Amino acid sequence: MGMKRILLLILVIVFAACKPKSNVITTKHPGYKKSRPSVTVSPKPNTKTAPSTTTTKPLSGSSTTSYGNSKADKIIKKALSFKGTKYKYGGITKSGMDCSGLMYASYKSQDITLPRTSFEQSKKGTKISVSKVQRGDLVFFKTTNKNRISHVGLVIDNKRGEVRFIHSSSSRGVMISSLKEGYWSNTFAEARRLL
Repeated sequence: MGMKRILLLILVIVFAACKPKSNVITTKHPGYKKSRPSVTVSPKPNTKTAPSTTTTKPLSGSSTTSYGNSKADKIIKKALSFKGTKYKYGGITKSGMDCSGLMYASYKSQDITLPRTSFEQSKKGTKISVSKVQRGDLVFFKTTNKNRISHVGLVIDNKRGEVRFIHSSSSRGVMISSLKEGYWSNTFAEARRLL
């Protein structure tokens, strides 16, 4: 009987790992403004890149929206191909995926293997300032426990100081959100560069 309770407790914790505490409303309208405080990102172009943990060439500029042939562009393109996919804990396919599964599948398309949890993914690469994020970087959040990383997203662009990222929400599946949105601004923990 004790083993069933432990298993049930583990399942409850696992299913809550990528679930936001509130219902998040994400808009497709680029002019969306939230009155709550938000993360401020410098709008000036990035002229330096953080130290790399791999031998790939630096990412292209963060102010473009066209996707070229760099590894970052290909990873983003793969992630965007999952847009609308429903949330499924532990999933890594079109039939369903969680936040870390989206990162795993997207990076795997370029032969980069990531760990399978957002917490473990947050230990990879180089920590960078949110003002320096570029397409292909990962953004991490503390959504269920303020002391531990529990959610991850992939930066798809950083334009005019707005960092947009693709992620898998337990309530809405794979979607695009902005760090300017109050919920994501308030739960943002760190950004990391893997390329």
